[in-house]
Amino acid sequence: MLGDDAERAYVRAAAHDLLGYLAEDLDEARQHHIASPCTARIEQTVRCRLGEAIFAEAALEGTRTSWSPLVMVTLAS
Repeated sequence: MLGDDAERAYVRAAAHDLLGYLAEDLDEARQHHIASPCTARIEQTVRCRLGEAIFAEAALEGTRTSWSPLVMVTLAS
C-alpha cells in the first residue's frame, strides 16, 4: 500500500477505533476495537498478494456485485 491508499486505510482504521470510544454498548465498543486493525491489515495483505491493478479490479467488481454471490464464492473456496 502506497501513498494516499495507505493513508486512507490508516484513517479508516483510526476512525473505526474512535467509534469504539463513543459506543454506548460494551459489546459494540469491543467490535469497533477488534475490527479496526483487521480491516487495514486485511486490505494491505490482499493488495500485496494481488497487486494494485488486480486489487482495484476486484474492488470495483465487488461494488457492482450483490452480497449473495460474494458469500457463495467465499464459502466455496
